[in-house]
Amino acid sequence: MARNGSSGLLGGLVRIVNAIPPLHRFVNKKLINRLAYAAPTRPRPLSMAAPYTTWRGLTDRRFTGRHLPPAPDYTNTLPDAEKVLKLFKREGDGGRRTPACSSRSSPSGSPTVS
Repeated sequence: MARNGSSGLLGGLVRIVNAIPPLHRFVNKKLINRLAYAAPTRPRPLSMAAPYTTWRGLTDRRFTGRHLPPAPDYTNTLPDAEKVLKLFKREGDGGRRTPACSSRSSPSGSPTVS
């Protein structure tokens, strides 16, 4: 049974690399950089801060990065705000609450009626 992964071809290679300090530094630098730069680094040129590159979007990490610029014709295809509001407006019930909404539990545990 191998101890600390020191047997086999990979274990022998690791021992050789560790035994030569300049080679050890070179190999570690290459491996670490390869892993560190596997993902794109910040700052990302496009963010949710604005539809164009801004200093705030580049430096403020609260904004999410994105890959594609905004679609220029997207907002032209949206319906008017008034039409959308009509979809959510209730008419005819006078603002009554449904039984599920009106029976809430009070701190004592008994339901209360609004």
